[in-house]
Amino acid sequence: VNELDFYNLGRDQLAKKLNHSGPKITAAVKVFQIKDDPECFKQIKVGKVNFDRYSQKAIDKLKEGLKKKSIEDVWNEYKSKH
Repeated sequence: VNELDFYNLGRDQLAKKLNHSGPKITAAVKVFQIKDDPECFKQIKVGKVNFDRYSQKAIDKLKEGLKKKSIEDVWNEYKSKH
């Protein structure tokens, strides 16, 4: 499997699909620990540059998380820790 086909989304693409801003999706990725799930996230190196890439499964996992916790609650939790 081509990794770029599986992990075919950047953060801004995730944000667009979920109708939230990039920073709020960054918060949700952190709060819901998306980067800890190898089926949702992988850092892919192209040349000397690393790219954070997300799979379609990341969308599902974020949607599930956002059913339990609002994006505003996620944002406030993230801001209080950073």
